[in-house]
Amino acid sequence: MKKMLLLAAAAALLPSFAEVVVWRDNPKKCYWIAADKKAPFTYKDGVLTTTNSFFLGETLRTVNPGGENLPGCKLKFSVEARGKGEVELGIWNYQSGIRPKWSPKIALTDEFKTYSVEYTLEQKAPYIRCLIRGAGEFRNATLTNMRKEGYVLKATPPYQMYANIPEKVTYTLYKDGVAVPCPGLRIDGEFASDPDSGAVVKAYAQKGDTAPFDAEAKKIKLDKPIKVLYLGDSLTHFDEGFNHADKTVFFLNKFNPGKAELFNRAVRGDSCSMTLDRMKDKYKDAYAARFSGFRDHKYDIAFIFLGQNDTRAHVNVQYKAPVIPPERQKRYYREMISILKKMGVPRIIIISCASLDEPRLKAQAMELAKTRPNKHAIYGKPEFLEQFNAASRDLAKELGVEYLDIYTPMKALPDKPSYFVDGCHLNRKGHDFVALETLKHLAKK
Repeated sequence: MKKMLLLAAAAALLPSFAEVVVWRDNPKKCYWIAADKKAPFTYKDGVLTTTNSFFLGETLRTVNPGGENLPGCKLKFSVEARGKGEVELGIWNYQSGIRPKWSPKIALTDEFKTYSVEYTLEQKAPYIRCLIRGAGEFRNATLTNMRKEGYVLKATPPYQMYANIPEKVTYTLYKDGVAVPCPGLRIDGEFASDPDSGAVVKAYAQKGDTAPFDAEAKKIKLDKPIKVLYLGDSLTHFDEGFNHADKTVFFLNKFNPGKAELFNRAVRGDSCSMTLDRMKDKYKDAYAARFSGFRDHKYDIAFIFLGQNDTRAHVNVQYKAPVIPPERQKRYYREMISILKKMGVPRIIIISCASLDEPRLKAQAMELAKTRPNKHAIYGKPEFLEQFNAASRDLAKELGVEYLDIYTPMKALPDKPSYFVDGCHLNRKGHDFVALETLKHLAKK
């Protein structure tokens, strides 16, 4: 059973617990919708105001706070609230078929106070929705993952591709970087958790043809342990744990055991300007935590894989120009690379845009135009992708960094649409393609 606890503002968790932000409401953008379209609410200056009395149909819920929360995760949804009546808070693993779990009723006061609800997941939750029902004013809504300070559960290997029999996965609990006993370790298929500390991990294993990957990875010799950084958008953020970055690092480690460590900082929806702001700690949103500790490591290789969002063309310019033109792209990239060099990164590799499935993406945009005539864009226009890639290639030469062209071989694929989930985001076949091209590039150097 999921255990829930209502906490008032004065109540505190045990001091040994830390809270990692999974999602935080953005005061400049309303993340709330009404379950009942007739339920009135307003959102101004970060304050959500609901005016109706308590009914299930008038529940307000956040739109996809994001992230995959694993079995054993201890979650807490907290919000500051004030008002005259009673409200309830809830958390919903809405793709599981499980009903939302609600707090007891909360009697609001005239002053803002913090209220929260906690529970432990019994199964994975790709999407969590935080719920409020009742009348009042609400601000600073936050969903956090609670675990004991300093505890991390690691799987070895965290990802693997195998031809016949997968390697046995071992799980180790660390406290401040030192391995410690974990007598209560719970293993459920690909998931593992330590109920006491709240540390969780997932190990991914995929059966496939490893031969082409092995052929390239065998050529790569690592003389010392390395830290591998990825900066990117959804093509590197989505499917985290088994995407192209994970595959690349797995095969580096396969022939250089334990020497490559992955730091994936990619964020869905990012352009090069947004990534630059994240590197400078200026972009605060639901995914800001992905850059927590960004400057605490000395990376040996940094991949920059952007452009898919930069090259989209909006209806407000009749699809005639990308949102980030080449001159701005060059300015942002120069600063990004300057930051990486100042951080001491010796090897920087710019990856070209992928060659996307433009016909499908255009058709999707035209369908969206029926309901959002003034708010839609076409992704994947070849002329804009190629402009972006040309600028990246020129910059790489100018700044003395490497350029990895995945666009040209991807464009030549006879069955290119089969490499994407939706014309833009990579499926397993697409991730395999990018990982193999990356290994080929590293093998040449």
